[in-house]
Parts: sequence; C-alpha cells; structure tokens
Amino acid sequence: MLKKILILFIVCFILYPSTFILVYSADKTWSGGGDGVNWSDQDNWYPTEVPTASDDLLIDIEDGQISGDQTFTAKSITIGGRESTALTTDSFVFGTIEPDEVTDVAVTNRSGGKITLSGSGVITLKGKYESSKQAATITSEPSFMFWVE
Repeated sequence: MLKKILILFIVCFILYPSTFILVYSADKTWSGGGDGVNWSDQDNWYPTEVPTASDDLLIDIEDGQISGDQTFTAKSITIGGRESTALTTDSFVFGTIEPDEVTDVAVTNRSGGKITLSGSGVITLKGKYESSKQAATITSEPSFMFWVE
C-alpha cells in the first residue's frame, strides 16, 4: 500500500508540479543595509525586496530614521520595541496596511516607536492600531490623514 501511495505521489509531482507549490507571506525586517533611509530601497529590507501587501514588517533598529518615500502596502507593521525607531512619511505618500482579517492588528507601535506623517497623503489601516503606553507616539500634520477602517 505504501509503495502505491509513493508511486502516486511521484507521478502527480512529475505530471502536475504546480499542485505542490506552497504560497506563504515572507516576513520582512528593516536592516538599513541600503541607503539606510528610504522605504523604496530594496537593500534596506531583509530578505532583500521592497515589501508587498502580503508582508508582515518589523522596523526595530537603533536610531532608525525610515522615510516612507513612496506609496506602499503591507499586511502589518510593527515599529520599535527594543530600539528607538522613527517612521516618517513624505508628501503625497499613500499607504494601505491590510491584515488577513479586520479584527487583526495592522500597526503595532511599541515602546520607542514614533510615526510622523508629514506633508499630505493618506494611510489606511484595514485592521487595528495598537500602541504601547511607553513612549510610542504618532503625530500628523493637518493635511495628512491616518484612516482606520
């Protein structure tokens, strides 16, 4: 019986390999290994690639000053925690952070995390926003919208 199952598996894998491709979301961590500042520099992320809508992101690097310099999407973002880290957006930046479920956390702003929304633009959270009570801040200029759906 085991031999028949093994043969069936091998035949299916050879004839229909796409059946066995797994799809998963890769977590990305800010490394600052590129220019050390711009969101759009793929070398600033580990693994190396600009984040997409399917990525859970961690930005927690000592004295990190990350600039959201382009429109972006992500599954979730965690800022700060162990290190003092700041995420600042430039003018006309639009972003969507959308976890799997609207009841899931979209942004976690931990101790030492700072989010500054400057210029004008819109960041939409299609989930929850969480902030630690220990020095996590979010500030926004009047022309910038931080929208939680």
